[in-house]
Amino acid sequence: MLARGRGAGSLTDVLRLSAAVVPRVAGSLVLGAVVGALGTVEHRSVPPWGLVLVLLLVLAGAVTVRAWGGLVALVAYAAAWGAVVFVLSMRGPGGDVLIPGGTVSWTILGQIWILGAWVPIAASAFLPSRWFQETRPERVVAGRVTAAGTEADGDDADA
Repeated sequence: MLARGRGAGSLTDVLRLSAAVVPRVAGSLVLGAVVGALGTVEHRSVPPWGLVLVLLLVLAGAVTVRAWGGLVALVAYAAAWGAVVFVLSMRGPGGDVLIPGGTVSWTILGQIWILGAWVPIAASAFLPSRWFQETRPERVVAGRVTAAGTEADGDDADA
């Protein structure tokens, strides 16, 4: 995960990469590629519900990688998703396409898939970071708030 610390003389938090970031980013790349490929194939399976389901899948994947690896992992997820959707939207060797144009209904579904899936990705980027932080629940013991698992000694001299 990214370690937060203050740089020397810095007024803002500095994000430092740690050894745990590399596998999380790699996993985010794989997840983004899988979600992009699955969504491209399935977005027009049962109109419009196939599209709704794959947009929810994009949101679930984005929130998962944000919680797992932070914004760096989310950027990796978005890049992999975008690259796979871009490649799969091209005309194949036999002239076939997975995101067709032509009829209005298929064109609209394809455009919503290509452009609309950026909305849940961006939404997960702008969610408050405290939603993704691991914190210990607090409890009140004898009028004092303590972290769960710690014991209040009842001595107010150190407070």
